[in-house]
Amino acid sequence: MSSPTLAQNNDIPYSACPLIGSYYPPPTFSRSSAMFAKLSSDFTTTFNQLIEKGGSDKYGPITPSTTSFSVVMFTGTDSRKEDPVFFEYHYTSPRDLSDTGTNITSDTKFPVGDLTMIFTVYAWLVEMGETWDAPITQYLPELGNASNPNGVSWSEVTIGSLAGHMSGLIRQVFAEKLAADPFVFHPDTTPMVSYTAFQLLAFAMQRHKGADTYSAVLHEAVLGPLNMTTSGLLNSDMKDIFAPRSLNLTQHGEPGAISLVSTTIDLSRAGHAILSSRLLPPFVTRRWLRHSVDTSNLRNGVGRPWEIYRAGRSAIAPVVDVWTKSGSLGAHYASYFGLAPDFDVGFAILAHDGANGGSALDLNVYADIVSEALGGLQGIAAAETAARYAGTYRGGNDSVAVLHVTEDGPGIAVQELRVDGVDVRAQAARQLGIATVADLDFRLYPAIVGENSLRHEFVAVFQDRSAPVDMGTPTCITWQHIGSTAGVEYRYAFSLTDGEVALKFEAATGSFRLHKLI
Repeated sequence: MSSPTLAQNNDIPYSACPLIGSYYPPPTFSRSSAMFAKLSSDFTTTFNQLIEKGGSDKYGPITPSTTSFSVVMFTGTDSRKEDPVFFEYHYTSPRDLSDTGTNITSDTKFPVGDLTMIFTVYAWLVEMGETWDAPITQYLPELGNASNPNGVSWSEVTIGSLAGHMSGLIRQVFAEKLAADPFVFHPDTTPMVSYTAFQLLAFAMQRHKGADTYSAVLHEAVLGPLNMTTSGLLNSDMKDIFAPRSLNLTQHGEPGAISLVSTTIDLSRAGHAILSSRLLPPFVTRRWLRHSVDTSNLRNGVGRPWEIYRAGRSAIAPVVDVWTKSGSLGAHYASYFGLAPDFDVGFAILAHDGANGGSALDLNVYADIVSEALGGLQGIAAAETAARYAGTYRGGNDSVAVLHVTEDGPGIAVQELRVDGVDVRAQAARQLGIATVADLDFRLYPAIVGENSLRHEFVAVFQDRSAPVDMGTPTCITWQHIGSTAGVEYRYAFSLTDGEVALKFEAATGSFRLHKLI
């Protein structure tokens, strides 16, 4: 059935439909790289201009007279374990400099508010494992006696729902109201932030470990092993927090939810450790950095305890998931932390505003600039992919492959592939029911590409360029068809040995290895 709307939408340019999160291998990180040097220079210039002008038409206004901030970007690359930061920018406002006499650096301590939740969940995974389906009453059985007979039973509240903002608990209540009815929704109904949820996780770990304080648990599980020497839970003995006169130390909140004090250098150490799976098995990290539930905005999802931002230029553009957590404490402190596993990078932003009163400090402008830098990393990844894999490959018996990185989609486009004189592209088009070989979009996307591996595995995705769009959005279901057609090879591997690159794959007539021409 057709309509004028559908006919009009058929004029939308073709867009490749890659497998989500599998666009290019992550970029390599080198301070000597010209591309990284330019990215860093552009980043610095943007922040300099933002401060000079008090904002910009593109990003919006900021208040450089009163707002100080520290920004770092870091990588999870194994080789950068001791030095994960590849960009940093620090600015101290005139107000804060006058009040504190201190310039901000990557070692400056800030209360990070809600970012504490990340470390509570991290500590849980390290100490307790993936017990997402276990009820909290398994660890704190006395909660079973606090259930309201007319409300929700605590046995319905799981560790996963507490860690993933799905417990149904109201935002801030504790002992005095816990025995009443703290639930707004049934568990696992809709996401809603609750500080109580994370304090319950902290209590459960503390009891399990037999520790006197949650601070001891957190140090043993995460802060100590990651050498986060400038981090700890907020207390009245801390004397070196930036601008502590704007912080009410008697109202520091629940330790498991909002009480962490840290620095951008320590947050970069934590981010590197998560991305590189230093404290957790890689398969646990992969499951942790996965989407759990949606919000009413399709750009934003929820994890444990992540706020997931789905970046993409349009509905038909490849999306990049950024695993973030924002935080604040009072009206003066704000924080933002994020991981982009597709690029093996992350960022941390800590800020303080010295103005008296006013609304909570908003870090969206700073985060938008970081998001733009992530876009720059995608360009670097594409350029490195082209340099490493693209080109002409030849083998014996009239065998040739021509690979390119193109502007109309990510991955590696297979523009020619002939084995023993047989046109593999034409053969695939026939097998897939695509009318002409010109309509076949044949791309390779990274599947398993290890940093130190000499074998880089890719998977083929085939699309029909002539297929009609569906109400403005091409139906992106390539994930359903990988390996589904007999006689069409979907697995390809690049072998990087002895200074050469070879393309290896299976075909109907046997196994083939084509060598890249230098």
